[in-house]
Amino acid sequence: MQAVYPERTLFLMNRSLFTSCRVIHPDGTGHIEVRDIDGPVSVTNDAERVVLHCLAQYCQFGENYPIYYQDSEGSWDELKHDGTKFIGFSCGVPEALHLL
Repeated sequence: MQAVYPERTLFLMNRSLFTSCRVIHPDGTGHIEVRDIDGPVSVTNDAERVVLHCLAQYCQFGENYPIYYQDSEGSWDELKHDGTKFIGFSCGVPEALHLL
């Protein structure tokens, strides 16, 4: 069974609206899930700030979890980061990954 940590919702004027949670798998690996809630700006267009938020919330002790996001159309992609900042997008997610 995987552990899911509480979802958080963040909203700032002229910024994206999203929920996020950290998922830990039975093997000890994990990932972060972000869902775009169709705010004034999309997660895609606010990716730098979304990644900084996720790193601050879930990677405080050196963890380097991948960040997967669901856009307002329902597609899942990855927000790539180097542990400190957003570095790009990757289309799709690993097939074996079971997103909530």
